[in-house]
Amino acid sequence: MNMVAMAIANGGTMMTPNLIESVRGADLQIIEQPEPQVLHEPISEDVAEELTELMLGPVESGTAWRAESDRFDIAAKTGTAQIDGTDQVNSWITGFAPAEDPQYAVTVTYERIDYDTGSS
Repeated sequence: MNMVAMAIANGGTMMTPNLIESVRGADLQIIEQPEPQVLHEPISEDVAEELTELMLGPVESGTAWRAESDRFDIAAKTGTAQIDGTDQVNSWITGFAPAEDPQYAVTVTYERIDYDTGSS
């Protein structure tokens, strides 16, 4: 889900994930620094803009209201999946900020928890 949020934030371009910013030697000189690489273009820039607008709603007055900030706009979406045969759910929230100039995408997942905890 974080890659989905990143693609929306990046105008429809999904980048190859990197787990590191750089590799440094004992002398702190950079040995390796991965360059950003495009993985896919799953949606158009117009669709990404529309999804960004739609993702503002859950933060302003919906299920993602707890992600609201008075410092900048956050675009986010929540999700819940029931676990068959149990009273538990898997819940997540994904989003990016600032919505108008995204710098960060974050996804938080809670697995096998009760619905009330997951939705809060």
